[in-house]
Amino acid sequence: MASEKRGCFGAFVGLFGSKATSGAPPDVRRPTFPYTRNDFFLSPAEASFLVALRIAASDIYDVFAKVRLIDQLNVKKGTGFQGAFNRVVSKQVDFLRCERGTSRIVLAIELDDSTHRQTARAARDAPSLRKYPR
Repeated sequence: MASEKRGCFGAFVGLFGSKATSGAPPDVRRPTFPYTRNDFFLSPAEASFLVALRIAASDIYDVFAKVRLIDQLNVKKGTGFQGAFNRVVSKQVDFLRCERGTSRIVLAIELDDSTHRQTARAARDAPSLRKYPR
């Protein structure tokens, strides 16, 4: 039987799919990874808000969900570059509205839904609000 060509993404997704049917023990068939696939990309509140944003955006804007902050910023080279980079590299905004055709950023939105009331989430979000005034 010929092997199926799935590409890099297909192979990655395949890691979380069905188990191989060979008679080899599981540790020989494929490496074990400490990850499981999420069933949903967005929370119910985020999914609902995204629908509303896309309706409001009409044909003028594109709306993207969960965009890394580092993809929206340039960190100036020089003193403090690494520290500044490290502060934003793992952060994201919930939604990004861009002009259709040019991808010029128009608006970034952080949806403060009920998940932001969790102690860990509030502590994580608080420092960025104090350091970066609006």
